[in-house]
Amino acid sequence: MSEQTVHVVQSTWKIVEGIAPHSSALFHLSYNRRSVIWRNVDRPRSSSSRSNGGSTMPAMNPEDICRLFQQYMAAGDIESVLSVYDMEAVFLNQSGEVKQGEAGLREELAPLVRNKANFDFTNKQIIKTDNIALMHTEWRVSGPQPMQVYAIEVARRQPDGRWHWLIGDPFTVGRRVAP
Repeated sequence: MSEQTVHVVQSTWKIVEGIAPHSSALFHLSYNRRSVIWRNVDRPRSSSSRSNGGSTMPAMNPEDICRLFQQYMAAGDIESVLSVYDMEAVFLNQSGEVKQGEAGLREELAPLVRNKANFDFTNKQIIKTDNIALMHTEWRVSGPQPMQVYAIEVARRQPDGRWHWLIGDPFTVGRRVAP
């Protein structure tokens, strides 16, 4: 980092420190080459992030994410399905296009949610550090087009302890049509 960037990061952190003692909110500070971004991670994903005013169950470990995804998909609840993804999530779809953020995920997953597709899964392997997990999961999907995929997923633990998928890649390893 340049000296100027270090100064910007330090200045931004002072602003966050000034707000944080007066709030119960948790903050996330991230840096990229052009900017320093901080956001309140306690806030909901969007005004529509909860289904029918209720609340979704949190994934308290990476294994919970798959189970909750399966449950919310079978219920046909798009808002709850989206709640298992990180706000910065990316998803590589079947055609190799990267879908990013809530809008991209919604576009990709809505047809499956509408059909209340049945997702069965087997966690083949989960490699976990403190806040990141690499997941190898075999998924069997009932419809609208039955398929079996071997997904590679990355999950990230949030400051409050909940886990969310950050990267989803269900098609690179290979897609097999279910028998």
